[in-house]
Amino acid sequence: MTRLTELVRRRLSARWLTAVASALIVAVGVSLPVALTQGIFNQHRSLSGHQVNAVSVPGTFASAIANTLSLPIAINGVAVTANAVWAVGDRLGKGDRGVLVRVDPSTGAVVRKIVVGRQPLRIAVSATSIWVANNADDTVSRVSIARSAAVATIRTRGAPEAVAVSPGAVWIVSGSASNGWLTRVDPATGLVIATISVPPMAMDVVYANHAIWVASELDGGALTEIDPTTDKVVQSMPLLNVRNPYDIAAFGNTLAVIGANNMALDVVNASTVKVETSISVPFYTAAVSVDATGVYVASSGRIVAQFKMSASGHVNTKSFVSRTLASVADNATTGLGSVWFASNNKLIRIPTSR
Repeated sequence: MTRLTELVRRRLSARWLTAVASALIVAVGVSLPVALTQGIFNQHRSLSGHQVNAVSVPGTFASAIANTLSLPIAINGVAVTANAVWAVGDRLGKGDRGVLVRVDPSTGAVVRKIVVGRQPLRIAVSATSIWVANNADDTVSRVSIARSAAVATIRTRGAPEAVAVSPGAVWIVSGSASNGWLTRVDPATGLVIATISVPPMAMDVVYANHAIWVASELDGGALTEIDPTTDKVVQSMPLLNVRNPYDIAAFGNTLAVIGANNMALDVVNASTVKVETSISVPFYTAAVSVDATGVYVASSGRIVAQFKMSASGHVNTKSFVSRTLASVADNATTGLGSVWFASNNKLIRIPTSR
């Protein structure tokens, strides 16, 4: 029986609340009143950082032409390389095995389907490989980009939730309500180099500013920094308004973090390890990504939003540009001058710009 992850359970539990919030946003075209969100935020810890309420404004992102592709999988993870888009998920109507799909971004055609493990979730990209976290198999699949074929399977400690790549290493997070693990793997040999204890219910991992960052959900959650030169935990910090963080996106020194059943986006400076700004948003967040043009957030409803980024790397925290998709998106990534949202078996491409 395929395991339903805590991430999926939390997303489903928020859907009915999201439907109400999204309907109000669509109806009025602006953010919800501050009073509607204050009750949620009063329960959160107040730490260093600036708190703001962002409002919706017009912008290019709202009117950019979107292209939608239909894939033969229920999409759980998306990554972009120089000449391909990769999406992973369970085969439609068949949950026995996961499939990694390679898509030609110029034509939208599926050019290869690669069998991986069961219930594949997030994926990461290195120079030569795609790494797939197979949650129900307790494994990670390594797929050769050049061959478009699975070439290795790595056993993990517990069910893997996410995977990240740094120079010379692959990092895998897994955990439960009582434990959290970060596993370091040598990408050349597939051998486990180190297993590092992190806060329980580790949900996501990224590499930024020469460090590894892990989001854990238990007890309100924490963002943990690991030094890849020593494989030691440097520090764990609570966030400002984001509770139960499960999705992190990184660009330069900027970390964008969202949490389960939250109406907030925390922007963390990876150099100073401080929450620079906590942004109150008028929807429940489901996924986040970031590139040089901005932070992109998908709601648990049909709203997606862009928080623009300046050329100097400053995120606009006072306003955002939003649009409504035809269906709910619960995955986001950036690349090839676009932001890519996944909604069941649909892959939605929207051009990005400042």
